[in-house]
Amino acid sequence: MSQSDTAPVLTYVPQPTDPALQLPEGACDAHVHVFGPAAQFPFSPRRNITPVDAPKETLFALHRRLGISRCVIVQSVVHGQDNAVVEDALRAGGRRYLGVALVPVNVADTELRRLSRAGFRGVRFNFMKHLSDAVDAEQVIALTARLKSVGMHLQVHFDSVLV
Repeated sequence: MSQSDTAPVLTYVPQPTDPALQLPEGACDAHVHVFGPAAQFPFSPRRNITPVDAPKETLFALHRRLGISRCVIVQSVVHGQDNAVVEDALRAGGRRYLGVALVPVNVADTELRRLSRAGFRGVRFNFMKHLSDAVDAEQVIALTARLKSVGMHLQVHFDSVLV
């Protein structure tokens, strides 16, 4: 479904307040997304929303404000299976940020190795009606041995009514 003609959705708080709690050293944000800038990292024409740009600089500023020093950035379906936006953020994060990619079930081993070298530590498959293409669960499970060989894990996202 194309959302190119809908109003962009703000997915973050533009002016966050200072935290009341001081986080411990090494605090980790375990699941975030970055969006755009769309001019540099185009959104997928099959996305289900169009977000306002929320680039790595916005994320890094929030983390500095909150005292978060490590993070896992998960590729969003907004950008589809082109993981360039997350890869760019991982490079800028200085190895303190790791990633989870979206890939086709038949992803090449060379691409898995490249993603691993870039800082991705997992791949994600969405089994959510509003997010996913039809993917065979058995093929996804079979991918896990290939993931293990490159130091990555499998992440699945299920719709609670499907479980």
